[in-house]
Amino acid sequence: MKKTVFSLLASVLILTASIAHGASTEKFWRWNFTSNCAGLVGRTSQDICLQSQNNILYVCVPNSGAAGTCGSASEWKTPSGFWLDNGINISLLSPRNVSIGAGQLRGDTTAGLVLNPSGDGVTTLSFLPTGLFVTPAGIRYTGNDAFANLNRTTDKSNPAVGDFWFNTTQLFFKYYNGIAVKRIPTTQFYFNTFPNPTASNKMIMRPPSGIKIESIWCITDTGTVNATVQQCSSTGTGCTGINSAITCSSTGVSDAAGIFTPNITAGNFVNLNFASPSGSPTSVNVSITYTQNDS
Repeated sequence: MKKTVFSLLASVLILTASIAHGASTEKFWRWNFTSNCAGLVGRTSQDICLQSQNNILYVCVPNSGAAGTCGSASEWKTPSGFWLDNGINISLLSPRNVSIGAGQLRGDTTAGLVLNPSGDGVTTLSFLPTGLFVTPAGIRYTGNDAFANLNRTTDKSNPAVGDFWFNTTQLFFKYYNGIAVKRIPTTQFYFNTFPNPTASNKMIMRPPSGIKIESIWCITDTGTVNATVQQCSSTGTGCTGINSAITCSSTGVSDAAGIFTPNITAGNFVNLNFASPSGSPTSVNVSITYTQNDS
């Protein structure tokens, strides 16, 4: 009787572990781990592990074949899919290529996210992990909104050659040339020294595009002379002062605050008007700063 019962139990255990269905075999043993199913070693071919932390199902597929055992993480496969859906985000479990028509979307921790619309591996747009994007084919934009915002309150730390930005604190465009951070000048300057100034007019420029006079500064070697910057017509007539007259002296003087009509129309002349000097100056140096004015 005991022998019969023992034989029956043994048969049930065998059937529980493996039930043959023609050429296939159905197995019922598995492990349930919170994490790191791929860390299991010594498991036989087709053993199953459920990683409950993220509900990923792993199957042991030994490199040595069906008779072998799993001894490394790469031998644990995920036949349940290559993505994880937590109800909010769908994440790829490992770097994968996603085909989109003839193109491809791929990514990893080094290359970032790479979009290759034609699938040729060349015409790509890469979004690097640092946030930069790179495309060898160039960029074309035909929209009406701003194409890019390059604003930074401070200069970029450790810039690469060719990096370019707008410093909103200093109000300058800047770039890195591989040696130092350089500023793209937006302010231009007019300098001149006039010997033995007398009451006279000096046509100093005729800008091809509209400009804005930002500041006027002057200094004499001795004595004083009053100076006014004027805007004239395109033929040099009808000159009108843009600032209150400043008194150039040996200590120097500026007139940034006294410029009441700073905009000069493209093609108009700019005249420097000197009044009669006092104290017999033998020279007066004038410096004018201006910027391009497209409005």
